[in-house]
Amino acid sequence: MRTAKRAALAGGAGAAMLAAALWGGASTCRAEEDPAPAAAKLYDLVFKAEPASLAPGGAGKIVVRIVAKNGGEVHAETPISLKFEAPEQVTLAKAKLGKPDVKIDGVSASFEAPFTAAKAGSASVKADLAFYICTAKACTKQQRKGTVEIAVK
Repeated sequence: MRTAKRAALAGGAGAAMLAAALWGGASTCRAEEDPAPAAAKLYDLVFKAEPASLAPGGAGKIVVRIVAKNGGEVHAETPISLKFEAPEQVTLAKAKLGKPDVKIDGVSASFEAPFTAAKAGSASVKADLAFYICTAKACTKQQRKGTVEIAVK
């Protein structure tokens, strides 16, 4: 029972309620707020195409960058992934990127996803980014979406 109590103390608000139940007391704790919005103040995001406009058959890259600020850090040990949804005007070399595809230096993390302009028209490439932003106290999972506009002329 002592191990369960210790685990409950280390696990946050839900665990604190479990601890109160194990000790027979009433719970006076409240659920913690979602830490994601506060953690979002620890970084800036960049979603862009280089170049933003090109001819059919032209090659470019989509750049997605996380830049830590206000004491935030991006650690190489934490999971990170990026998924794209692209229309027919753009052909991506890879639609899913992960750790082997990212450059992390602690202050920033960058993905570069090569693409080919396949067909004339405007293309909105949707990006879904999952990563952790860390401070000296904790790492918080972030799930962010972005859109990259590419003109194929």
